[in-house]
Amino acid sequence: MAFVLRKGVIRIIEAKMRSFLWQGGTGAGMAKVAWSDVCKPMEVGGQGIRQLDALNRALMSRHLWAVLKRDQTSIWVTWVIAHRLKTVTVWTTNINVGSWSWRKILRLHNQMLGRVKYSVGTGEHIKLWQDPWHHMGVLIHRFPRGPQATGIPLHADLAMVIQNGEWEWPEILDTEHRENPCTSTGDCNG
Repeated sequence: MAFVLRKGVIRIIEAKMRSFLWQGGTGAGMAKVAWSDVCKPMEVGGQGIRQLDALNRALMSRHLWAVLKRDQTSIWVTWVIAHRLKTVTVWTTNINVGSWSWRKILRLHNQMLGRVKYSVGTGEHIKLWQDPWHHMGVLIHRFPRGPQATGIPLHADLAMVIQNGEWEWPEILDTEHRENPCTSTGDCNG
């Protein structure tokens, strides 16, 4: 399992990598080429050395992806869902609660939001209000009183509004919030 590296640690490691590349050891010396140029792919004239910050973010994003797809083979994912998320999702959990590493992993969710696509299917494993299955994103962010207005609990699965393959949204109980995600846009297919 990979872990989040602190920026200071990344700077130290990259300094040692630069020294080794230019001096053959760990002593200080003059760089012959900018580190950003060395880190470019070989196809564009670089050495193909990866920047550790970007590599670390990519590895941490894999952890977040495992949680999103609810990887049943991972004991860590099972624990995170049971103890960290409980009835919320990665998209709606408080990113300021938990260990330093967990908070850093959660902060990557904004970078992933536009890259994740949900296939609705029967809607059994998608949270109606808390997952970004709709083109408007996470519905609870757009309709904060949605659960109250519709009578559909915050932690409900999307399957609750799909009956025989058709959308079955309840009548909006709150007259101030008559806009419903499917009728207001005419599209509930994500």
